[in-house]
Amino acid sequence: MALSAGEVYALVQATLDSDGDGIPNDQDAFPDSDVSPTITIGGVDLGIENILFDDGSTMIDWLDFVIDESLTHDELQTGIAALTNEWKSEGLISGKEKGVIQRTTAKLSVE
Repeated sequence: MALSAGEVYALVQATLDSDGDGIPNDQDAFPDSDVSPTITIGGVDLGIENILFDDGSTMIDWLDFVIDESLTHDELQTGIAALTNEWKSEGLISGKEKGVIQRTTAKLSVE
């Protein structure tokens, strides 16, 4: 039995993984994730592991999301603090790494 064009399209979409993170695009929170091994902010490699989460997102994805969505510098710092506090409480980053991320993003300008 042959598949219809719609069934073929649905099958391709269900298995397509644009960023190669092992999560199909239709299940991936960020289908074009930055899967670099370490976190880079504003062109600065922080040397902190860029963890891939079960939903297909990475730490860089979430940092970039907060940076891109922030309208003011205060909003940026509040969002980054919330992320890094959560990651530290979950044991994903250390207190030192949290400080490095926060200090680096504090130097960014919001456009």
